[in-house]
Amino acid sequence: MIRYVTDTDIPFLKSIWRLSFPTDTDEFIAFYFNRIFPSGETMVLIQDNLPVASMQIIPYRMKLGEHVVKAGYISGAMTHPEYRKKGFMEQLIQQSFVEMKSKGMAVSFLIPQEEWLFDFYAVYGFKKAFPRFYNQQKVISSIIPSIRSYPLPNNVDMSFLYTSLLSRKKNVVLKSESQAKYIFEDALSEGIQIFVNAGGICFFSRENNQVIVKEILAKDEIHYQSLLFSIASHYQTGEIYICRYESDTWAKYHGMLKILDESITLPPDIYMSMMLD
Repeated sequence: MIRYVTDTDIPFLKSIWRLSFPTDTDEFIAFYFNRIFPSGETMVLIQDNLPVASMQIIPYRMKLGEHVVKAGYISGAMTHPEYRKKGFMEQLIQQSFVEMKSKGMAVSFLIPQEEWLFDFYAVYGFKKAFPRFYNQQKVISSIIPSIRSYPLPNNVDMSFLYTSLLSRKKNVVLKSESQAKYIFEDALSEGIQIFVNAGGICFFSRENNQVIVKEILAKDEIHYQSLLFSIASHYQTGEIYICRYESDTWAKYHGMLKILDESITLPPDIYMSMMLD
């Protein structure tokens, strides 16, 4: 039997999550179940009077050119190890398509966590999408920008700016302000640093004395360069590694999507910003 989650299911789902995603910290699991989990809709498959498999369908919007469609993000798809290879996840996936279509969602998308999962989800009509990032060296100009950028102050909410910058892109997975807030919370908890200015945001980390940009959004080149210059100046480096698009092999794709409404055509270059993956 497949049904929607109840409060009594939560302890069982947390235990399955730890078995299915062993690299997730207790802090992230608590954050996900306390902050993200209630906002989505989670289906569970019941066997032996227990929830043994589940997945969450989180509602998003996707901008395709000038049009915006509803989309469902499949998250936390998992099966207890003792109940795997019994077709339970297939049942959940097929039911998820029914649920998403009933809610007017035109697209389903997800982020496979391992290489073999790209082939697994391809069986159900998912195609590789969202070109993945790679690190490219960027030399910072010595010209001082006229706009100042600075570390994100504590307790300052930049979710409106973040969602506004995303909406400027032509083909993009949009986020609500609450979803953007979760991204900021998770990034900061994971040690990712954030610089901002009036028209830009940059998420980055320092790894082996290198500055690695995870995501940078800016309304124009001036705000973009201001972020890079300020970060480079702050850490006294002339090089920053920027996320750019690549293509072709499975590792170059961040996720997959499936069309649920055959009347729409998906472009190949949809931008997916930071997710809780």
